[in-house]
This record gives sequence, structure tokens and C-alpha cells, in this order.
Amino acid sequence: MRNWRNCTLPFIVEKKTPHTNLIGTSIVLILTIAGFGQPRQDGPWKHQIHFAQFADGEGLSSEITLINLDNNRPANVTIQLKDSGGSPLVVDLNGKVVVGQLSTVIPVAGLRRFKTDGLGDLLSGSVKVTSETPIAGVVLFGGMIGLAGVGSSDILQNGFAAPMEILTDRVNTGIAIVNLQEDPVELEFQLSDSEGTLLETTSQILVASGQLVGFLSEFNWSSKVDLSDFDGTLKVISDATLAATVIQMRPGQLSTLPVIPIESNRVLDGPQNHRILSTKSSDGLNWSATRQIITEPGSVPDAVVGLDDRVRIYFGNPQQIGITLGIENPNGTWKFQQTNLHGADPNVLLLPSGQYRCFLKQGTVPSSIGVADSVDGLKFDKIRTAFWDPKYPNVTDSDVFPVDDGWMMYLSLGPRLLMAKS
Repeated sequence: MRNWRNCTLPFIVEKKTPHTNLIGTSIVLILTIAGFGQPRQDGPWKHQIHFAQFADGEGLSSEITLINLDNNRPANVTIQLKDSGGSPLVVDLNGKVVVGQLSTVIPVAGLRRFKTDGLGDLLSGSVKVTSETPIAGVVLFGGMIGLAGVGSSDILQNGFAAPMEILTDRVNTGIAIVNLQEDPVELEFQLSDSEGTLLETTSQILVASGQLVGFLSEFNWSSKVDLSDFDGTLKVISDATLAATVIQMRPGQLSTLPVIPIESNRVLDGPQNHRILSTKSSDGLNWSATRQIITEPGSVPDAVVGLDDRVRIYFGNPQQIGITLGIENPNGTWKFQQTNLHGADPNVLLLPSGQYRCFLKQGTVPSSIGVADSVDGLKFDKIRTAFWDPKYPNVTDSDVFPVDDGWMMYLSLGPRLLMAKS
């Protein structure tokens, strides 16, 4: 690993500098536009929906119903099922054994159903559905205890709140939570009564891609909390990416409720309100007034010309987990794929060897800059540390380029730039 030495520069930087690439006789500028309002619900990126609760066995069955919302294209859909430990869930769907994943095609504006048989030991887990076209869905699960429809869960970034009610022998309420990240996350649980008085807190680690499901009384509360007859609120605090749903049982009835996302106190700006555009110039000074929308939402893009002379952009997409790759087609459209990189603010170089090298931010505060290499620009090797200095715990937005005597890296420190050489 290279050794980087650094110094600060008195530059004022409010936004990451847009990236340019020379294509033939034109310069292409890839930039992020913020604050355009609510993100569109269409676009060329992959769509995902999540179901935080799915169960099968001991007479309890689940039926996944998916609808293609696109009136022009069939939906190529992948259904992923994982158990509470994040491993592939083995179930019987429509009479066929499925080991964790099923691919199918839903006709234009069509519908498909996938039902378990309810036999065998009770299995519980979560479902993720991915498609390149807009889709919607619901999971209907139940048995002798009743039936309940579970709608797709919103992606939660700041935690959530959920109403809780327990009446002895009459009502019992619980929660199902799924970790959408590929790393373990810590969840803080805060239990308050109906007057808003905080009664108890506890915490738990949720494994990568795992699920936590249980009734309120099954959590690790202290003995002083009386849950025999309870009416109040459960808050789950985490900056991880989650999905969740409330589960409630009454005599002969099973129901589910959506959770309430906790809004951040920060100004409503961020990747969910950003779009990525491109514009062209023949001299780098005068730019076309016409801006092509590449995708939205999307933020902090970096562009590079690949070995095939096609423009590639790497960016953060709030509808995905990690870094998304977009490749421009000859007709001007874009093909989007999810890389295996996790982090933010990608900076990608095409090396003389033909490999792709990506620098990207790791962590929040403290943060560092990681680096990973790839042969195809999609699947990268393990992320290594390129820059870390405890004097600068909030570095971000790296830009790396070769110079005559090595490499130069610029990093953002908010109001200043940091320069490092290798």
C-alpha cells in the first residue's frame, strides 16, 4: 500500500467538483443536481421491494403476489428469500423447491403468484424482490390463526416508531425487522408508554442481511417493565438501512401494520433529492444549455471512459445499497448494474493495465478512503485502506490522478481541501 503524505489547502469547497471526460472532440460533464423535489418513481435503475416477514411450515403458509406496473415492458424479476441469520431460505414455491432465489418474468402489466405449501417445520425470514421495471407486491400469510396481508416495507434510514398494544390473552403485538446491509448493525430499542414516558431501553446486534422477529414481551427488557397490559410506542433507533413491519395477533385474527419512519432533523437534502445529468462542451469553457437526465435519484457521480470507449458512471443510489454502475449504450440510453462496493463518493480510474481502480469513502466519523481493483469494473476485490489519518477524521470526496513523480489525492474537509501524495 502506498504511503500518502498530506497538507491542507485554503480552498473553499461547497459541493463536489463535477467530473469531466474527453469523448472524441467533446467534453462530457457529469454532475449532480440537488433539491429537485421528490424522486421520480420511474427510471432505468433496478427497483427493489422488501417484505420484512415471510413464514412457512406447521400449517402457516405465505403467498407472494407481484404486479408489473410497466405498460410497455415485461418485468425480469428476481426473488430472494433469506432466513433470520441472513442465509438462503429453502422453501417450496408453487410445488418446486427454491433454495434462496427464484427468477421469473412477469408479462406487461401482468401478475404472478408464488405460494408455499405450509408443510414441515416453521421457517421465518424476509423477501427481497428486484426488477429493472417498476413493480409492486404483497405477501399474504397465515393459517389457522388467521390471514394477513404484508405490504412491501419502506426502506428506513433513521429508524422507526411502531404502536404497541398488549392485552392479556386478547392482544399481542410484535415487530419484524430485516437488515438490508451486508454488515451487522446495532439497533437501539426505546419503549415508551401512551403518555410518552420512556420506560426502558435495550439494544441488539442484527446480523448481516438477517431478520429479527418477536413479540414485545420477548425482547430483553428489565423485570420492572410490566407488559401484561400495555399501550405505548416502540422506537428503533439506527442509522442502518432497514425494513420493518408490525405484527399483531388477536383471537382468530392476524394483522400487520406499517411502521412510521423517523425523519432526520437535518435539512431535507441528500441523495434521495439528487439527480444525475450530463452536458457537453467542445472546449471545456462553453457548455450546452441542454442537460440530459441520466438517472434520478442518484448522487456524487464519477465518470470514466472504459476499455470499450463507452462512458461509465459510478454513483450512490438511495434506492440501492452500495455503489451503482451505469454504462452508456450507443443509442444514448444507459444500462445500470449494482457493484459489490459499499461506501460513498466513488472515484474510479482506468489503469494502464486495463484494470479499474475505485477510491471511495469508508465509514462516517471517523472516515477513511478505501481502494479496490476490478477486472471488469463491476466486481471489485476486497476494499483496502488507501488513506487514514486520525488528525482528519471527516475526510470525504477523494479525487486521485497520476502525476510525474507518483500519485496525487485531493480530499474534502468541508471548507478546506486536503492534498496527499504517494
